Amino acid sequence: MSLGGSRRYNINAPDSDYDFLVVYAASTDDVLSLDPPLLQMKLSRPDVTIWELRRFCEHLRDGTACQSLSRVLSAALRIALCA
Repeated sequence: MSLGGSRRYNINAPDSDYDFLVVYAASTDDVLSLDPPLLQMKLSRPDVTIWELRRFCEHLRDGTACQSLSRVLSAALRIALCA
């Protein structure tokens, strides 16, 4: 999970909401089932976008996930360094 939106860039107003991106890998059984997992889900309050790994890779392929990739990797690096 990584923080996004205006708070990520320290340009938020005091009343700005929180935006998060979550990327997860569904199990192989789920991916190969007749009822595969949703590729994207959105929640509100806080604003959370959840991508299954396939959707994230599609954004990488299309060149639209560079900002998201830096968000996820920076969060992963913080977790790794603080563990």
